[in-house]
Order: sequence, then structure tokens, then C-alpha cells
Amino acid sequence: MSRAVLTRLMGVAVVVGTAFGAQAQTTAVPQALQAVLDEVKANPTVNLAWAESSFGGSAGAKRFEAEIRKKYGVNISIRFIPMAGFARVGGRIATEYAAKQPGFTDGWLSTAALIVSILGRDLEGTCDLTTGFSGADYNTQLAPMVPKTLEDFLRPEWKGKLATTAYAASFDVLAANGVWGRDKTLDYVRKLLPNVSGLMDCAESERIATGEYAGLVMNCLGQFAIQWRDKGAPISRMIPLDAPARRYYYLSVPKNAANMAGAKLFVTYMLSPEGQKALWDLERLDFDELPESHSRDEVNALKAQGAKFTDVTVEWVAANPEVEKTKEEIIQLLRTKSK
Repeated sequence: MSRAVLTRLMGVAVVVGTAFGAQAQTTAVPQALQAVLDEVKANPTVNLAWAESSFGGSAGAKRFEAEIRKKYGVNISIRFIPMAGFARVGGRIATEYAAKQPGFTDGWLSTAALIVSILGRDLEGTCDLTTGFSGADYNTQLAPMVPKTLEDFLRPEWKGKLATTAYAASFDVLAANGVWGRDKTLDYVRKLLPNVSGLMDCAESERIATGEYAGLVMNCLGQFAIQWRDKGAPISRMIPLDAPARRYYYLSVPKNAANMAGAKLFVTYMLSPEGQKALWDLERLDFDELPESHSRDEVNALKAQGAKFTDVTVEWVAANPEVEKTKEEIIQLLRTKSK
């Protein structure tokens, strides 16, 4: 999805379009951005709700607030509302909109799969902020090999050394008709199970780093392994050459947002070099379509090796409804490891 499409969805094409690169620092403030800034000056409080473990939680919100004030010269106040569970936040947004109540949050951090069902009904627009990668995490000291593909994890050397998630993270991409499809994906999971000895959450990468498991197949976005790697832990993530996929965190604005202008300014900042640096520092995620992205080089290196990415966008999810049924079948298979 190009930046032009993203910004049109938010209704701030000029605003976000001027947020990229050094030119934004030296040119006059465009009329559309100035109009947003004027509205924020009159209504400076922006409510944002997501989990304390996402985007730095309350500490991240304070950093975002300080940087927006410095960059745009407005005395914005971000009221952070800790609320775990993307679906839980989305459910409250839908309930409030149906009841014609003001939204409790001006922005919803979520994934494509959750957005699809309510985008046209409850949301003013949505914009992807960061890119993550489906694949696997592994302990670099315990791994019997350096894995390059998902098929590598079927080798007998991994028997009893792997973990997976109870919610079948990222297997939905494989199940799409244009990727592996249902039959091949289910066959893969059945062959993988003898090598799996337990279940864990994507965010529990310390269990790989400390050696409880030699690997996690599959992960969610892969950022947790990078966070631990950069702390010096013996862990790495693998983006599989046989099924590379890019997944995204989206920031959506509810139609009943109390501060639409504040939400637009927040998105503008998050896609700026300063906002992207903050996301990388806090989360080890950024948007690979931007020239200053850390993820960009990784994508280009894999493409040079022949990788053809599946981009799990809102449009992709809407076009591949078959994956949900297969995902439920996979979850039933994986539950045998919780007994």
C-alpha cells in the first residue's frame, strides 16, 4: 500500500505528505497542516488506548507528546489509557459508535484482521505505521542449524525443542490460496508438531533467549526477538524465504473520535522521521516503505535472494476470508500441545 493511498484514507494527504524527510523542516507549514494545528491548539487533549506493553505504553506516550510539542509547536496533551487487547478496544469503539456516544479513544492500534469488519462502518480511516515480519525466533546457541525456511524446522534435529502459540500466530498467511493453501499448511503443522514441546506467547521471547525452547514457530511480527537480541541475548528472528510475509500495525481513527484533528496530527508525527525513530527505539518496529527505515534494508536483502513477500494489509485480509476457517483447524491441532 503506497503512502499516497494511506494518507488519503486518513483524509490528510497534504498533512502526512509533508511529514517525510528533511524538507519538512525547512519549508513553510502547508495550509492543511496549519488548519489541523489550529484545531489542536483549541482542543489539545488526545485520548489514545492500547496495552502498556505496546509502543512503550505510558512512557512512550510521554515521549510522543514531548516530540509533537517540539516539532509542531502545539501544547498537545496525550491522555494514555492502558487497555490490553486490540479486539477489546475495537469492540468498545463499535459499541460506542452504535450507541451514538463519543469515542473513549481517538486512535485504535490494531492489525488488519481486526479492522476489516468495522472499517467502513465505525472508522473514519486507517493508516499503517509499522512493518513486522512473519517467521520464527530461535536461540542462536541452541539451534542445531541456522534456519532459512519454515521447512528447516521440520528436520529431526529440532525434535522436542520448539514452541508455538496457542492462537496459531501467522499460520493464517500460509493458509491463503495464493500462498500455501489449506492442505499444505495443515500438512506442515502436522509434521511440525513432533518437534514442538510447548506453547508460549509471541511476546515471551525471553523463553527463547534463556534456552527454555530453541525456537518459536511461528512468531507474530518478530520485534520481540530483536529487542532481546539488541540487549545481547543469543536470539535471532528468521524471515522464511519459502513464505515471507509483511504484517502491519495500523492506527485507525473512529468516526466518533472526540479529537479528530489531534488524531490526524498524531498519525502525521508517527510517520515522520522523529516518530519512526521513536517507534524503533521503543518497539524495534518501523515502516519499511520509508527511506530512513531499519526494516527497509532487511526487505531489500531478502528480495535480492528471491523472496516474494505477501503483504497482509486490510485489503489482503478482505480478499482472503478462507484463512480464518483453516486457522481454527490449526488451533485445534496445536491444542494437543497444551494437554
